[in-house]
Formats: sequence, C-alpha cells, structure tokens
Amino acid sequence: MFLLLYFRRYIAFFLLLCCLTQAKAQTYDLTNFNFAASDALAQLTKIQNNTTGEQQADATISIATLHWHRGRYDQALAILAPLKQSQWPKITIMAWFEESLIAQNRNHYAEAERIMLEHVHPLVNLNLTLFTTNEQANFYRMTGIYQRNLSKYDLAKQNYQISLELYSQSNRPSGMARIYNALGVLAETELDYDQALMYQLNAMHALSNSKDLMTISANFYNLGNLYMKTNDLTQAEHFYQKALKIDLARKNSKDCAFDYSQLAKLAHKKGQLKVAVEYNEKAIELFLKADAPAATTQTYLQLADIYKDLANPTARFANLNHAQNSAMLTNDTFAQGRVHSHFFDYYLENKALNQALSHAEQYLAITQSLNNISLVRPAHEKLADVLALKQDFSAAYSHLKLAYQQYQEDVSSERIKEQEKSKKDVNLLQEQLKVSQLQQNEKAQQQIIATEQATKKWLVTLFFLSLLLFSVIIFNIWQRRKMALLRNELSEQLLKQKDQLLADISHELRTPLTSMKLQVNALQHNLISDVQSSYSQMNQKVIDINRLISDIYELAQSDSGHLVLNQQSHVAAALFESWQHEFANYVKDHDFNWQCEINLQQQTVLWDCDRIKQVLTNLIANSCLYTDKPGTITLSVYAKNHFIIISINDTAPGVPSDQFEQIFERLYRVEKSRSRQLGGSGLGLAICKNLIHAHQGQIRATASPLGGLKISIKLPVCNK
Repeated sequence: MFLLLYFRRYIAFFLLLCCLTQAKAQTYDLTNFNFAASDALAQLTKIQNNTTGEQQADATISIATLHWHRGRYDQALAILAPLKQSQWPKITIMAWFEESLIAQNRNHYAEAERIMLEHVHPLVNLNLTLFTTNEQANFYRMTGIYQRNLSKYDLAKQNYQISLELYSQSNRPSGMARIYNALGVLAETELDYDQALMYQLNAMHALSNSKDLMTISANFYNLGNLYMKTNDLTQAEHFYQKALKIDLARKNSKDCAFDYSQLAKLAHKKGQLKVAVEYNEKAIELFLKADAPAATTQTYLQLADIYKDLANPTARFANLNHAQNSAMLTNDTFAQGRVHSHFFDYYLENKALNQALSHAEQYLAITQSLNNISLVRPAHEKLADVLALKQDFSAAYSHLKLAYQQYQEDVSSERIKEQEKSKKDVNLLQEQLKVSQLQQNEKAQQQIIATEQATKKWLVTLFFLSLLLFSVIIFNIWQRRKMALLRNELSEQLLKQKDQLLADISHELRTPLTSMKLQVNALQHNLISDVQSSYSQMNQKVIDINRLISDIYELAQSDSGHLVLNQQSHVAAALFESWQHEFANYVKDHDFNWQCEINLQQQTVLWDCDRIKQVLTNLIANSCLYTDKPGTITLSVYAKNHFIIISINDTAPGVPSDQFEQIFERLYRVEKSRSRQLGGSGLGLAICKNLIHAHQGQIRATASPLGGLKISIKLPVCNK
C-alpha cells in the first residue's frame, strides 16, 4: 500500500513536470508579425492568453500597436499606460517607444521627441545589454525623424549619423537602407534634390542583394516622391509602379493603398482625372480593408479635389462627408482639421457663408491646439475671407493682422535658415581653399602674393574713386535735392523690377535644369529603362529654355527702344483676308471651332504687318493652348471712330477679373503649374502688349461672352 501511494505521487509529479516543461517551451516570435492580417487581433489575443510574464507583456504591446495602426489611439494608450511602469525594463522602454510612435502618427512631433529624449534614451543607456545594436540604431533613427518634422535639421542629422554608425556595426544592409532613406527625405525637405537622390541611390545600393521587400518598396516610393517634386512625372510614375508591384507581391494592403494614392495624385497632376479617380477608389478600398481611418480620410479628401476639377459638386460633397465620417473614427485632430479646411473651401465657393464660417472657426481651433505654426496662418486667412464677405470687416482685419504677423515670423525663420546654410557653405569653401593652398608649390604661392598685392592696389584705387564719386554725389544732392530724390525713387523702382525679373527668370530656368540634372544622374546610374524617352524629354527642356531666352531677348529689345518696326501703308481688309485662312487652319488643326467676322471698308493703316500678325498668332495660339475641348475661338475685326478694333474670344475656362491686367506682366501665370506643364514661358502677352504700344495702340483683357477670355486690340487708322 505504501509503495502504491509512493508510485502515484511519483507519477503525479512527473506529469506536472511535463506540463511545466511544455508550457515553458511554448514561445512566440512577434518580430515579423503581420499586423495587416484580417485576423491579427485574434492571433495576438491567443498569444497573450497562452503566455505569461514578459512574453505576455510583449504580446500586449503588440495588441496596442495593432490598435494605433488602425487609428484607435486612445485604446492603444490605455493598454500601454500600465506597461510604462513594468517590472521588466525592456517592456517599459518599448511601451514608451510605442507611445512616441502614436504621437508621430497624430502629428504631435514635439511630444514624440520629448518621450524619446526624456524616457526612451535615458532608459536604453541604463540597459544597453537588453537591446541589439540594430534596435539601438532604430531608436536614434526615429528620434531623427521626429526632429526632421520639427524642422530641427541639425539635430536630426546628428541622430541619423549615430544611427548610421550603429547600423554599420550590426552589418544590417536593410538598416543602412532605412537610414539612407531617412537622410534622403531630410535632404529633400531642405530642397537639396541632388543630395537627396544620392542618399536614395545609396539606399538602393545597400539593398542590391537584400530580400527586405518592405525597405526596397519604401526606397522606390521615396524616389517617386523625389521625382514628382521636381516635376519629372514620367520617372515618378515609373518608381511608384515598381513600389506597387513589390507591395502587391507582399500582399500588404496598406502599403498598396499608399502606392495607389500617390499614383492618383500623379494622374491628377497630369490632368488624367478619370485615371486619378480609379486609383483613388482602389486606395480607399484598401485603406478601409486595413482599418486605417486617418489615411482613408486623406484619400477621400484627395478624391473630393479630383471631383472638383471634374465639375461634379455632388460627388465632391459626398466624398467630403465620407472624409468627415472617417475622421470621426480616429483621434487624429490633424485629419479632422483638414476636413474642416476642405468643407470651408466647398461652402465658400457655393456662397454658404454661415457654414463656411463655422468650419473656418473649427479649423483655426484645431490648428491652434496642434501648435502648428505653418497651419495657423492659413486658418486666419480663411476666417478673414469669409468675415469680409459677411461685411464684418473689423473681425476680418483682426484675423488678417494675425496672419500677417505669422507671415513675418515665417519669413524671419526662413531667412535665419538661409543664413545658417550660407555660413556652412562659406566654411566648407574656406576649408577647401586651405587644402588647395597647402598643395600648391612655391611659385604658385608667389603668384598668389602678387595677386593679393595687385588686389590691394586695386582696392585702394577703388576706395579713392568711390570716395571721389561719393563726394560728387553729395555735391549733386546739395545742388539738386528734389531731382536727386526723384531719381532715387525711380532707381529703386527699376532695381526692384530688375530683381523681380531676375528672380522670376531664375525660377523659370531652375525647374527644367533641375529636371535635366536628375535625368542625367538617373541615366548615369542606369535607373531608366527607356533611354530614348529620357533623351526626348531632355531635348524638350532645351527647346523650352531656348524659347524663354528668345522671348526675353525680344522684350529686352522693346524695353531698350531698339525694337525696329518696318511700318508701311496697308489696306487693313486685304491683310485680314490674307491671314484668316492660316488662322482658321491652325485653330481647326487643334480641334476647335473657328468663327471669323471682318467688317472693314478700305481703311488704310501704317503697320509692320509681320509684327501685327505675330501678335494675333500668339493670341490665337494661347486660346488653343488654354481652352478646354471641345471649344470655340472667334476673331472679330471692324472700324470705329478712326480706329481698327480687333477682338479674339474663346470658351471656358476664363480668367478671374482681378487678374485681367496682371496677365500682361512678365512671367505672370494664372495657374503656374498648369501653364509650365503646357509649355508657356509667361512672356507672350507681355511681348504682344509692347508690340501694340509700339504701334500707338491699346490692348486689354475682359471676360468673353463665350465663357472664356476676350482680348481686345485698338489700333489707329492712317490720317489721309
């Protein structure tokens, strides 16, 4: 009996030991868990129930991650709250880190940075042995991302460099690629597109033998963003499609949705509105499947903008309501603010001022709560617009004043950034000069000394000449104060016009040149599959630059008084009869309806007929370029009170009435991105104005009864 009892106890102990051993052996690796899976929550809950201790806490953090991935931020924070005081240091650190990621996704970058600096990094430094080098690098990388979004570029670079060193030590190509991607985005933010392209190419090189499809896709996605910002839409689409192909193979619905969203944005920019709608609807379908209300909100707003350009107010309003419903499912106040901003635009366009005012007030409250300076100023401007329409000019002025103060602060901060950048460039140049001087031989040093002496002599001479000139100027001011004041005012105006013209021309040249440079870099690194297409694009850019230079030269000739007119006596009716067939063929070749009405007798004019024909050709070409198809273009010519009146009318779209005079200014465009995409230099109407004035005529723009733009020209008839 005693032996039987002992044997039973032994068997019970053995069974208990087996159970404990089996429970201990049941572990789970959540490193590569698929949070996009439809049953992700059920899987994580099962793991949480089947584990204990630190592994159970790790599963709980993963559940919180799933919640904030799907926009349920408050639920995620509630789950993380007790874990931030866990008995396991690594769990405490990861709970704080997840909270920083939630702050980032809610656009609270200052809060995200604070968490990293006050909690994560101090705790990591005390428990370095708990984390791999790769994990430590990831903490620094995310801190840099938060600081980049706060415009703390120097601090971001420091953290990126630390992260880069740690990734190098861990020998993880995917980690190196991630930090190069981050550095590329930072350079892109600073508008240094050459540096951004170099970093993205480094990322691509690091991933050459990698199977990390997620990082490879992110690299292609970033390259697409880079090319879209430089207006190289062909290359942008190429890389977005490559990213989409990988994400489809990964079966990652959320990343595919982002790819479709960018392709929709690209198609919208290219004017392919139906294609943009198709891509956008695919993105919305996938975002809904991934339960990502914040991203869904943004995509609905993007679709509403497309329907606005399609002139479909019903669909636009429906998508705005969808966006509002999605925003209410998340605690992302930034997304809610964007919804109010879009509703404001909709109601203001439809003259529903009370609704527009309500949304403008809510938008301002949200931007102020986010402490986002870049958004507060446009919120004040929106309120000022609607209050002015409601005749509440005092309140409108108050908001305009606040917006202007914010604008001054923004301009001041931008100047400081430019000065800091210039100082860095100067320091770098000085270091390069020092190295170059050390490498020169004795003869070169003597030449430098001789050059410096000559420079000093020249400076002394220049100083005395300047002093003499200054004395003469002072004397002239003392003699003719009133005349000098007038001259100075005129000089200041001319300088401002010159500076503005140079700035505008520089801006017009920078975009095609930057695009050409990126094309060349891409060709050098074999990134382009269709080389012939790239050469054709580069050739078109050269043609555009040459056209701009020709227009500038003609304007310069006119402004300086060197424009030569070959004016001869002509019968106006005969001229227009000889021109109208050429005009009609040109318009019909562009698939527009043409109407011409010439009511002239035998009026004689003193014209340079080639120049007048140039003006009319330019105006008709503009109508063909900017009129929606199908459309109509008309030419009307008649005589009145010793003047020839010429009118060119076209159908929609028109030009806002407050811009009728501005369209004749140099480099002015009603819609800059569209005009540049269509190839206009922005100088054609300015040239037309100068040529008409050279014939003692007048030219002006008004609204056309056809729904578009009307250009009227008034030229004198010869006195008999």
